[in-house]
Amino acid sequence: MKLLESRIAKGIWHGLVAAEAAPGIEVWWGEERLTEVSVEAATGAAGQWRVTAPIPAAAMDEGVQVFQVIDRTSGARLGHFAISAGAPDGTDLVAEVALLRADLDLLARAFRQHCREG
Repeated sequence: MKLLESRIAKGIWHGLVAAEAAPGIEVWWGEERLTEVSVEAATGAAGQWRVTAPIPAAAMDEGVQVFQVIDRTSGARLGHFAISAGAPDGTDLVAEVALLRADLDLLARAFRQHCREG
């Protein structure tokens, strides 16, 4: 499974995923899983799926907000996207740090799940 495209339009993230069967996709914003993610077959493209997820209004805040696109089955990160708002302050570095924190949160969540399952 591979994320081929990623864009944001009118407050909705749009992705194009290559997969043999309908993929189970999750989009995470920090510790919050977005609940309105939809997956539909891409018109005229076998093995490609259009994925959409409305960006929560709460994410439109000062600073950099990082979202991770995750394969629900394997837990692998397919990609990410970030939104930056407010006064510019070296946002590229801030976005990288925010992505590292999001990666750490993902690992922590997987570790806690592993510990619960024994």
